[in-house]
Amino acid sequence: MPWSLIRSCFGPLLANCQHSKEYLDSEDNMDGQVLSVQARRRGSAQSRPTTGTSPIPDGRDPYACKFPPPRPSADSSGAGLGFLSNAHHFTRSGLHVTNVASARANKDGWAELLEHSAPNALHNSRHRFDPPKCDDDTRVEVIGELVSWIQDRDSPTRLLCMTGAAGSGKSALQQSVAEKCEKVEILGSSFFFSSTDHTRNNTRRLITTISYQLGLTSPTLRDFIIAAVEKDSLISTKSMGAQIDALIVEPLAMLRRLPDGEALLKALPHAILIDGLDECLGKERQAELLMAIQEGFLDRPWIPFRVFIASRPEWAIRTAIEPHGHLHALVYHIRLSEKYDATADIRRTLRRKLGAIGNRSSDPRARRSLWPSEEDLEMLVEAASGQCVYADTIMRYICDRHSSPVERLRVVLTWRPDEGQRARPFAALDFLYTNILVAARDAYEAVDTNGDRNFLVLFNALHLHTVSDFQPMDAEFRHRHGLPLLEAHDPLLGLETGGLEILLSDVRSLVAYGSQLKDGRHYQVFHWYHKSLHDFLESESRAGDLFVSPEKARGYLVEVQMRYFSSVPWEAFKSWTFHRWEEVLDLCAWCLMTLFRAFGVPGFSDSTLVPYLHRFRADGGLARIGDFFALPNGNLRTSTAHSLGVQALSHALSVLETQSQDQDTVGLIFDINKLTRDLRRLSTQRLPVGIGGSCHANVL
Repeated sequence: MPWSLIRSCFGPLLANCQHSKEYLDSEDNMDGQVLSVQARRRGSAQSRPTTGTSPIPDGRDPYACKFPPPRPSADSSGAGLGFLSNAHHFTRSGLHVTNVASARANKDGWAELLEHSAPNALHNSRHRFDPPKCDDDTRVEVIGELVSWIQDRDSPTRLLCMTGAAGSGKSALQQSVAEKCEKVEILGSSFFFSSTDHTRNNTRRLITTISYQLGLTSPTLRDFIIAAVEKDSLISTKSMGAQIDALIVEPLAMLRRLPDGEALLKALPHAILIDGLDECLGKERQAELLMAIQEGFLDRPWIPFRVFIASRPEWAIRTAIEPHGHLHALVYHIRLSEKYDATADIRRTLRRKLGAIGNRSSDPRARRSLWPSEEDLEMLVEAASGQCVYADTIMRYICDRHSSPVERLRVVLTWRPDEGQRARPFAALDFLYTNILVAARDAYEAVDTNGDRNFLVLFNALHLHTVSDFQPMDAEFRHRHGLPLLEAHDPLLGLETGGLEILLSDVRSLVAYGSQLKDGRHYQVFHWYHKSLHDFLESESRAGDLFVSPEKARGYLVEVQMRYFSSVPWEAFKSWTFHRWEEVLDLCAWCLMTLFRAFGVPGFSDSTLVPYLHRFRADGGLARIGDFFALPNGNLRTSTAHSLGVQALSHALSVLETQSQDQDTVGLIFDINKLTRDLRRLSTQRLPVGIGGSCHANVL
């Protein structure tokens, strides 16, 4: 069609398009439901004339205009449409005109609310087909406690937070509780966060989804919610606190003001379940949600809801519910991994599911009553270390219908990270660990004061020396070997006071970290939830870019300890207490024992450690060891620390004698020989008087 014809047909329309342009421009941010001005321009650019002058006077661009609402037509066929009155040389057939502005205005508040909800987050969403949940005869005790708390509407505590290790079965419990609440008609709403689903890995659709579900439970409440949305069509873009007030609290208040309002309020399903708070992107958003729940629900005693939140013990929820947190006095806290041992349930589930897989298998070995053997079953239970995710991961691997379950179970039990290994029975676990560690690393190293620190080296060093056979930083190990307990581990990792708390801030779903009172003193203790994490960290094929060799982790610790021991001012020792002296002398022995244990370890070259000894000697560390043990305190000369120090020096000496004998090495051997003789001589000269003139029994 010639451009002159288009101009004659649509010129009057384009000249009056400003009103429609402004209207549709205001709709451009509505989740892409209306095309943006820029998109329309780009889409029309291909049909623009490439030559000639602008068809609109004053240089106005017709492609920036939106069509205004059409005038009422005289008939349904489109006759009487004035903007076609000047058109000719074309045929009109079945013309249909859509009034976008009118269609938008006619959308009711309920449809608007639904448009900004997250259906994938519901406990019975088809997008969560076959969600994890507990078998009827498992987790009976904890489910009973959760459901009983929800049903006890007279309890003053209206918020329950269940925290637990990654993979401890929190989502399965939340799913089971949701289904039980639904059956007895007390489920008001549910929302399951997921970091891999963009519609439910944030809080943008959380409150609207909860409001939508609550509206389904009461036609009257639904009407009030619709009115709230129609009153403020931008409510979904506002803060969570504002959304709770407008979409939940105010409709409830209006319901309450009705003649039978109190009865209507009490009749509402009252359970609000939120799962996986830790999978919501942004710690600040998680904290904002917890504050909004307090201000919107908990601070209003008349609100009928009881809220159940499940999460890993990450920063937002941990700081909110621990002492001094704003929810501490308002929450009923269940520490799932500490209060409930799932070992028996895991054993029961594995036995039943493996039996069922065997009965369906075409492999006759799997159909035998003795498969799996009790020995194999116990190996799986031990490897699970009380965490359901391990059992779930291996079951998904074994039940593959394209392979024999007998062979797949054998792979699980005997898997080693050999080069060229194709089987990946722990892929789901590896994905879990990777996500947690990557997020923690990025958050830690993003802080400017931590910029020169390697999170993975620090984490692996801590893990290595609290789970291996030699655990110098673990309280139980130290007590078992007669070593004094350490009040702080920060210096052992080269961190400032409080640095360890910061290091572990985002991995509390992998390791529990706290203090233990013993003999009137507090000591730091660790509990690693997942036995399989050790295998992950030590396997380069599983850890991938997160792998840190044991050699590198041990080397870091050796260097840190030698530097720390050599740098403490001698004058500061005079004011130390007896316990502090014990710790420092033990630190000295531990430093040497770290070397001793590192020598001969597979994958850890003896020659790698020799430079540390040279540096330690140059910094005056060897001389200081002799000075320490020469101090007038008999307790220290017969301590385990003393004997370990002698062993360490003797072993280091035997290694050095195999090295090339340059001048520095010869001097180092001479100094270690002298120090070893001095320590052995001092061990026979026990004195009864302790530091500061006090007598002490041998406490080691």
